[in-house]
Amino acid sequence: MKKTIGRWAAALLAAAMLCGAALCGCTGEQTALSYGGVHVTKSMVAYWYASYKNQLLESYNGQDSDAYFDAMLTSGKSIGALFEERIAAMLKNNVASLYLFGQFGLALDSAEKNAVSQKLASEMQSAGGRAALNEKLGTMGLNISQYEKVLLAEEKIAKLYTYLYGDADQGISGARTISQESYQRFYEENYVCVKQLLIRTQYKNRVGEDGYALTDENGKVLTEPLNEEEQAKKQEKVAQVQQKIDAGEDFDALMKEYNEDTGAKTYPQGYLVASFSGFDSTFTAAALGLQEIGDITRVETEAGVHFLKKCPLVEAPWNDSIYSTMLNRFRDYLESDDFASYTADVVANIRENTAVMNEFSVREVSIAFFRT
Repeated sequence: MKKTIGRWAAALLAAAMLCGAALCGCTGEQTALSYGGVHVTKSMVAYWYASYKNQLLESYNGQDSDAYFDAMLTSGKSIGALFEERIAAMLKNNVASLYLFGQFGLALDSAEKNAVSQKLASEMQSAGGRAALNEKLGTMGLNISQYEKVLLAEEKIAKLYTYLYGDADQGISGARTISQESYQRFYEENYVCVKQLLIRTQYKNRVGEDGYALTDENGKVLTEPLNEEEQAKKQEKVAQVQQKIDAGEDFDALMKEYNEDTGAKTYPQGYLVASFSGFDSTFTAAALGLQEIGDITRVETEAGVHFLKKCPLVEAPWNDSIYSTMLNRFRDYLESDDFASYTADVVANIRENTAVMNEFSVREVSIAFFRT
C-alpha cells in the first residue's frame, strides 16, 4: 500500500496531492519555491493551494467563505491565517521531500510511472475526455501536462516516505528508526487521557443483549430519539451528576452509577485524545483544555452532556492490543514530526519568489476541481 504524503501537516491532512520539481528552464514557467536544484513552479503551487485548502476545510468542517475565514480561534488567530500558515508549511515540506528524493538517488520505476499514466487516463475518462479535464484543471490555473508532473511528484514523495519510514503493511523497513523515546515524547506532547461520564440527552443507543451498542454494516452506532418525557428525565440526571461532582463525590463511582457510554467498558482507563484523533471537535477542545490530572469539565455535543476528567496517560498504548486502536494515525503524525525535525535546515533555507506566492490566498483560490 502506498503511503500518504501529507502526514507532516500538524494534525490536519490525510493525504496531500503534491506537485513535482521541474527545472525552471524546462517549462518557461515562473519558479515559486526552490532549493538545491528543485524548482516548484507557479502552476504546481496553484494545484497545491487548492488541494490543501479543500482538505483543511474538510478537516475543520468549514465553509469556503469570508465569514468562516474571518472567524477567530481561541489562540487569537483567524481561521484564514491558520490555513495560510499550514499551507505554507506544507508547501515547503514538499520541496524538502523532492530534494531528498534526489539526494538519496531514488527514481521512479516503470510500474510507478505506468500507475501515473493509468490514473491520468482514468481521470480523463471520468471527466468526459481530455478537453473536459483540461477545463476542470483550468479552474486552478494548470493543464494536463502540468497535472501529470503533480502526479509524478506524488509518486516520488510516496516513494521517499517508504524509503525513510518503511511500509508495515508490506513488511518493508525504513532507513530511519524512530526511537521509543521519540514515541513517548510525541505521545506526551500531543495526547491527554480523559474518563467520560456521558448522559445522552437527545438520543439513546440501541443496545444488544451483551450490553454493547448495536451498529450498522458500516460500523455506525444505531440510535433512536428520546421523547419529551425521557429528555426531561435526562436533564434531571445531568443536574444530579453536576451536584455530586460539585460536592466532591468520586468520579469513578458516579460513572458506575450514571454513565451511558458503553465504550467505557472497552477503555476503562479513559480515552486518548489528540487534536487529530477524530473525536467530535467540541469534545476534543474540552479534553485538551483540561490542565491538571483530576480536573473535571462539562461539555455538550449532539451525543449529549459529557463530564470529562483528566487522568494519567495510559502507559505505552502502542504496545497494547486494546489501546493501540485509539491511536488513530499516531504513526503517521509521529513520522511527520520526525520528518519536520529531519528537514528543518532545508526548510529554513528554501527560496521563495514572493511575487508569485503573493498571488495565492485561501480566500481566492478555487476548490471547484475537488468538489465536482
